[in-house]
Amino acid sequence: MVAFGSRELSVTTSRETRSTGVQGHIAFVFTHGFMARMVLRSGVARQLIEQGFRVTAISPNANELYFQEECQQEHLALCQEPQSTGRIADWFRAYRPYLLDDVMGNVALRTKHEQRFAHRPRFRVAMEYINTRLAPYAWFRACVRQFERRVNRSAPIARLLRALHPDALVLPNPFGTQETVYMLHARDLRIPVICQMLSWDNITSKGTPLMMPKYFISWGPMMTEEMTTLYHFPRERIYECGVPHFDVYSQPEHFIPRESVLQRLGLPTTQPYLLYGMVAPYSAPRELDIITWLVEKIRAQAFATPCSLVIRPHPQTIRGIYARDREEIARLQALTGPQVALDMPPVLSEQLAWDLPKSDMYTLASLLAGSAMCLSVGSTLCLEACIVDCPVITVGFDGIEELPYDLSARRGLDFTHIKKMLALGGVRVARSFADLEAHINAYLREPYLDRDGRAYTAAQECGPQDGHAAERVAATLASLCQPRELGE
Repeated sequence: MVAFGSRELSVTTSRETRSTGVQGHIAFVFTHGFMARMVLRSGVARQLIEQGFRVTAISPNANELYFQEECQQEHLALCQEPQSTGRIADWFRAYRPYLLDDVMGNVALRTKHEQRFAHRPRFRVAMEYINTRLAPYAWFRACVRQFERRVNRSAPIARLLRALHPDALVLPNPFGTQETVYMLHARDLRIPVICQMLSWDNITSKGTPLMMPKYFISWGPMMTEEMTTLYHFPRERIYECGVPHFDVYSQPEHFIPRESVLQRLGLPTTQPYLLYGMVAPYSAPRELDIITWLVEKIRAQAFATPCSLVIRPHPQTIRGIYARDREEIARLQALTGPQVALDMPPVLSEQLAWDLPKSDMYTLASLLAGSAMCLSVGSTLCLEACIVDCPVITVGFDGIEELPYDLSARRGLDFTHIKKMLALGGVRVARSFADLEAHINAYLREPYLDRDGRAYTAAQECGPQDGHAAERVAATLASLCQPRELGE
């Protein structure tokens, strides 16, 4: 029996599926809310269940009522995730790039390095020494990997996997300590691991994984190319399926009417509006300066056409380790009023980070589809806007005060995944207030500018946008989930 909130849930093993007529058993590990959106709220899990598969979600918030009810409605079995790592393994999660990767040569890793040691100069020098003097040696990296295989263990997770004994285990990426623990124990139990890649930035910004899954499910050509060139992963074991939770952008019949969206936000229904998607504070420390400038311009009707502004904070900034403090939230709220609205993502859980209801997928899709353009500091919203042919501007400067490069929003333009996206020609870059104003005016006058680039960007980064990505993912998982023989 596995805990299900305050109740008990029986576990069907792969051996038992043979006698009950179930096709097979697939277990998903939900590391945070974006994984729940990709699997549960996109329809992937439901389609597998309709095909006769048993589907289990392993999640840290299995004791939360809203999540229990949602999984019951979708007919998913739900298991509480046990404690997955100890202190040593958690330390490795933060510092393993120094032992295996070129931290100073990867802007994303270097950014974390600068933030981590801003007030610990001696520790910074020590880690830089290890990274530059020891990490380049193969013998050192081999020792690190061997040690990591020993510390990334969890007896509760091992017991859970033995009890579930699924025919396949699906993870969102192979880079985190939590995912590594599951992969190690799955390997011991001969459970095939499939990585359904969660985000476009993970492959180039997380450092070298300890081990790889058996298969990858990729968004599109860009992600596939990164897996094959950076990690030499066999192309024949990568399946390009598109992005399941982006299927909503192919369902305009479910969008909230533009007039209703604007009435809810208290904005004029006759004017175009700009959508500004915020990011975590570490990515753009002076982002509120940019937003304040936009608000002033909007209210002064200083752009080519009178327009409104919708500000949408990133879910990471609502709760959790990246949450903005009360003062910042108060500053945001003070900016609202005539022609300026705040759309706060309704984060549901205290335990499953950044978990949003399914309805928010359609809220966001409706906001993007109805907007004149999307502005952001390198958010995934850039890709989503391209899918619905919404003009996109990525902000690559700090605002009134220019920060040192290692703290500046400018460094985001040098992140590998951002550079690759910008090279596709569908997203404009603003490196100053003058740039930003010029791009906004250009798109207000001619919204069809860069349309071909947006279509190409969406195709390369996200694969086909035909509304059937969830079906392809479910079909791929079904084909890869081969029940083990009874004798095993």
